[in-house]
Amino acid sequence: MSKESLSSRGGRKADAGCSSGGRPLGLPVPNGRFGEAIPNMSFPHVRQKARRDSSRRIPPVLWRTLGGNPEMDPRHIFGEEHQVLPRTLSEMSDKAHPEKCSRKGRAAKCSAHIIVGNTSKLPRLVLAHWRLHWARALKHMRLCRSAAPLHSGMTLRVKLLRLLRSLAMTVVIVLILFPTSAHAANSSLESALGKIPVQNGGRVKPFQSFAKESVLLITGKTSWEKQNPTVLVWRWMAEPQVWSAKPMIPVQNSEIRKLFSSDVINNRIAPNLVLNNFDFLKSVNSLQEKQDKEKNLTAAEKKQLELYQRARIFDEIANGRIPGFIPHPENPKTAWLPFEAILQPQGVEILTNVFPVSVVQKLQAAAPHFLDRIREGDLEAALTSAQAFASSLEELLLSREIMLDRSKINQELLYLKLKPFQLALVFYLLMLLISMDPRLKFATKLSKSVRTNLATLFGGHAGMTVGFSLFFTGFLIHTFGFVLRVLISGRPPVTNMYESIIWVTWGTALFSIIFWFFYRSPLLPKIAAAVAIIGLLVAESFPTLLDPSISPLVPVLRSNLWLTIHVLTITLGYGAFALNWGASHALLYALAFNVKKELTNNLTEYVYRSLQVGVILLSCGTILGGVWASYSWGRFWGWDPKETWALIAILAYLAVLHSRTAGWIDTFGVGFWSALCFLTVLMAWYGVNFVLGVGLHSYGFGGGGLHYVLTFVLIDLFFLFFLKRRFEIRRQITESRE
Repeated sequence: MSKESLSSRGGRKADAGCSSGGRPLGLPVPNGRFGEAIPNMSFPHVRQKARRDSSRRIPPVLWRTLGGNPEMDPRHIFGEEHQVLPRTLSEMSDKAHPEKCSRKGRAAKCSAHIIVGNTSKLPRLVLAHWRLHWARALKHMRLCRSAAPLHSGMTLRVKLLRLLRSLAMTVVIVLILFPTSAHAANSSLESALGKIPVQNGGRVKPFQSFAKESVLLITGKTSWEKQNPTVLVWRWMAEPQVWSAKPMIPVQNSEIRKLFSSDVINNRIAPNLVLNNFDFLKSVNSLQEKQDKEKNLTAAEKKQLELYQRARIFDEIANGRIPGFIPHPENPKTAWLPFEAILQPQGVEILTNVFPVSVVQKLQAAAPHFLDRIREGDLEAALTSAQAFASSLEELLLSREIMLDRSKINQELLYLKLKPFQLALVFYLLMLLISMDPRLKFATKLSKSVRTNLATLFGGHAGMTVGFSLFFTGFLIHTFGFVLRVLISGRPPVTNMYESIIWVTWGTALFSIIFWFFYRSPLLPKIAAAVAIIGLLVAESFPTLLDPSISPLVPVLRSNLWLTIHVLTITLGYGAFALNWGASHALLYALAFNVKKELTNNLTEYVYRSLQVGVILLSCGTILGGVWASYSWGRFWGWDPKETWALIAILAYLAVLHSRTAGWIDTFGVGFWSALCFLTVLMAWYGVNFVLGVGLHSYGFGGGGLHYVLTFVLIDLFFLFFLKRRFEIRRQITESRE
């Protein structure tokens, strides 16, 4: 067959195709153009023609069928007579001319063709694959649909990248929910020991929860020497003399370090050195007397008392005096016998007076055997003896029909295993990654192909759908964590700073979802996710400052009705203001960098609505707080620092609302002053409790973290004034041009 024959039959130019740039919609041959993809087959006239006419395409399935086999010469299969077939199956059967279509009033010929031979001589399998391939192509790729070329290479890349995204998300979720079994024996031992119910801090909890709280309190870390907290505490009890000589307790105060001088190693000190220092104990006694007289203590004096309490608690745990393991049959809610009662003759005598002797003897034999296995470090043997100890302890309780609330124990174990707030943080972070700028305009150093791949991963409607799904999943996990804490503690989880941060971030996510149902804007979940990430990172990164343990309510908070109404309302107002803070920053950025006006208008609406919601909730919460104060303290308003700063925050936000309504400030002013007003919320929320530390709201007082908060405030102020300056410069340039 001659070049002229081939050219006359199939040599239509690609510029008549439906795609932009004159490129056809046909599928390219892998590894090159037609004639170059098949090894050991040389067709100069075909290769030369293909270089001039890029529309010479064959389906990938057909190429894979022919590739690598010299005997599969198209001239042997199809014969010498070739014909040009169009894409559509109807035209394929009718052998009709290619269909013509038009876009935006301009005619465009759908002339992407492939060169095939006599289809009657085509193998059935190849023909079936070929028909299936083009049927799918017709379904998913409209001939005159897109301005960008779409071919099999792009389709394959899209599929691979979407598969990669799904696999990456699956791997992340699996690693979070099902951690690796590198420490399987240790985890099994933790499971056997962690389920044992104990009594400490005014409530019954699993031993695993007690161990985590104790390790954090004594060492200032969530784990020590890479050991599981549950197993570590049992090792303290098995070898108290060894562990009391190890420097574990942190010493941060310079005056205390000077007092102990060489005993401090890497800013840590051993518990026995603290408890055996006569001068230090004498100073602690005087400080305790001063504290009993309700006199103010300096920061150094508070650190001394804190150091002594940590050393004393370790000594109590290591010697088996806390927690309580065995409830008294006559008063199982409050009276519990500690672990040392099982090992000491006096304790065994008490147990035999209230429990059957045979059961007590079984427990007395199991406990020392278990401690011996712990000392030896044989985890497999320790697991067997731990199971025997837990079983004998359970049998002891059943012998007197002592029934504990196992549902709360199981709920707390689930809470500790799931770590719902950390898991919600991961989903919020994944949502932001999925929803980032698909074009990556800021990533100029990345190659075009990399940016295209990332755009395929995160761009388009599918990316927004996946992003919102991840955000909503994180919100559900966030909610589930709160439900668990409420079921475990029997109260609303907003009695300390850790719980209030978790609650405020939850409120931010809640309001964004409510607004999303009205506005259907993908910006709202992004803003809420960013704010929630900041809050959850703060809550989970500073366990020594923000105690995550579940503790009973102080007496003044035992009126659950007023606690629920007042505290939840006012902190939900903080959540609305946190969303307003994030939306204000987004609005200021959009105005300073001249983003689309439609986006700016939407952000202005979100700022205004969140401002309204926050003012209503904070005002109602403050008024209800006065009702609670009248009920608890006998007066409605007393200019307490907490009350005063709540009022300042309300007046500040009301000033912004009034100025906007009166036209005193423009759109940029609303965003700028709204962001600044959040500092008053921060003062009422953190400053009163952690900085001032005075007033009747002493149940929420704490200490530490001031330098972190000041750093955050300074960075935020710098960013706000930078955006303000840039906006003013841009406005001056615009006015000068006019």
